[in-house]
Amino acid sequence: MLRVMRKSSSSLIWFVGAAGVFWSCAHPTPLSLATEGRCPMAELGETESDCPWALWVRNFSSLPGSIVQSLELDAKDPALHEAWGLSLNFDAGARAEIVSRPILQALAREFRTDLTEVDGVTHQHAGLIHTYGYLLSNLRTPFGYKRARWVSGTVDRGLGLPAETLGPAVRGSSTLLSRATYLFLKVALHQDPGAWKAWRRRLLERATPELDGLSLPKISRKIERYPLQSGGFADLITDLVPLERDPAGRRLLVYSVRRAGRVQLITGFPVEASFEERPGNPVRPRYNAWLE
Repeated sequence: MLRVMRKSSSSLIWFVGAAGVFWSCAHPTPLSLATEGRCPMAELGETESDCPWALWVRNFSSLPGSIVQSLELDAKDPALHEAWGLSLNFDAGARAEIVSRPILQALAREFRTDLTEVDGVTHQHAGLIHTYGYLLSNLRTPFGYKRARWVSGTVDRGLGLPAETLGPAVRGSSTLLSRATYLFLKVALHQDPGAWKAWRRRLLERATPELDGLSLPKISRKIERYPLQSGGFADLITDLVPLERDPAGRRLLVYSVRRAGRVQLITGFPVEASFEERPGNPVRPRYNAWLE
């Protein structure tokens, strides 16, 4: 059952949007839609790769069948619940919620998790928001639509993976969330082979052979130590993976949080080759990470 919990907090909350430009060039995932309207809407900056998702959102009454099917599989997998931290449903650049409340509530209900609201802002399982939530987000940000990371094929091509490895299709028991979790944790734990071995055992059945056999190129890492108001600290980890087969030289950014030795994912997305965080920025959670 979905429960929306409300509480107040005096904690200072930072909202930081994802950096980089997302590209949309892959063909749309087929869905059976009983919706009306046109897609893409060029005046809204949509391309063919935004369809049929953007149209579904505009006519939303229930989740697409493929996402319901994915979440039925994902909800029963404890590893997917545990591998991710929490994320705010807010984009600082656009100054708006990323995923509409009815859609976020429907996703949470199918995934059997809670929404929590602090000072009027919802935070949720980061993997749920950043995969299916972003796929079903029609928020136009300064960097484009959030779904681009899942429909563009940039990361798949750049890493030499089969097309739509990080796409929304269900393949047997393998889903967008299970495949993204496998890849992103493989990156986030690349310096801790013991921890990755344990996670690999839990995640492998719902990944793909190509993901498991992927040899990662040399990864650059930045770690920032962030003091928690509840006491102690968290390490905010940014890993950049070269997309060696991408003509533009882009990279995959994987962002994770480590507390008391435990690593949890926040997000992952492609960024331009020129990506660089501004020097002198204060240490704070980025990419909508929520830390209590």
